[in-house]
Amino acid sequence: MILDGTGCQNPGQPTYLVFEGEGGAETGTVGAVDIPNVPTDTSGHFHISFTIPAQLHSLQGRGGGLVRPGTYDFTSKPVACLIQFTVTAS
Repeated sequence: MILDGTGCQNPGQPTYLVFEGEGGAETGTVGAVDIPNVPTDTSGHFHISFTIPAQLHSLQGRGGGLVRPGTYDFTSKPVACLIQFTVTAS
């Protein structure tokens, strides 16, 4: 999958992303995977390829385990970017 992010608050600095299911509006596995050091250009934009992992680690001591079908979030930490994603065939 391709992730495009815009409006990052620290243009030119790496962005820290998290792929997560928190158990709120998301219906997938509770847990997360960190995506640190995403290169971000001086316009506050990034464009990366990401593969959904087979497993998530626990999130604040809850969940973790195999990724099951459902909805998930991509979030920047701190919340500073708008993240859009495109699902493509593998």
